[in-house]
Amino acid sequence: VHIRARELLNTRKWLLNRGNEPDSTCDNHPILKQICPYLDPRRVIASGFSYGSTTCALAATLEPSAFQCAVMLDGWFHVDYTSQGVEYDFPPEAFGDVWPKKREKDARSQKDGVSTMNRNNGSREECNKRSCLNIPCVFINSEQFHGYKKLYRATVRLADQLNNSLCDNAEKKSNFNGKPIPRSKLHVIANTKHQNFCDVVFWLPKLATRRVGRFLALGSADGLEAQ
Repeated sequence: VHIRARELLNTRKWLLNRGNEPDSTCDNHPILKQICPYLDPRRVIASGFSYGSTTCALAATLEPSAFQCAVMLDGWFHVDYTSQGVEYDFPPEAFGDVWPKKREKDARSQKDGVSTMNRNNGSREECNKRSCLNIPCVFINSEQFHGYKKLYRATVRLADQLNNSLCDNAEKKSNFNGKPIPRSKLHVIANTKHQNFCDVVFWLPKLATRRVGRFLALGSADGLEAQ
């Protein structure tokens, strides 16, 4: 996920630089030549689906000033391998936490016997001491992901964390010049499954999705309406 997040950040920088530094790249790509001059670095929005939401969350955590806000579709914000003794919110940095291996290392060094299982990612005060996801976000979940309790609860924790941070941060408040502070919101679209949020709903008939198995299964919601 760190590789993907860096790729996202590098792509953003590359696109913005194409508009400021004329070269043959834009000349050879008509679409880039058309859009790059109009890109505004102050109005870039990150958006991702599934693991892409995780990527956006980490990228925005690593470089908060890179994005004005983010849209997360069915974000994979929790890893649950309790059978292997591992469970944590994902990516940990977005929640103001550390990766399980580092947590285990710290626990061994302190000899306090802390387990990685069933441990929350830290209190609100601890999160404020570390860097964590701190930009307004819209979380849009399918009904299918809403049914995965641990995954949904992690999404709720992330949304609550963002709202608490935005309200408590005096510098953030002053930046809005008296305007209402943007709040992160969580929406669930009824009768949808995970694949309703990708382009499979446009190019693959429903009959075909039923035949290929559960992985490409769609909800009963109209594809265009869900989109």
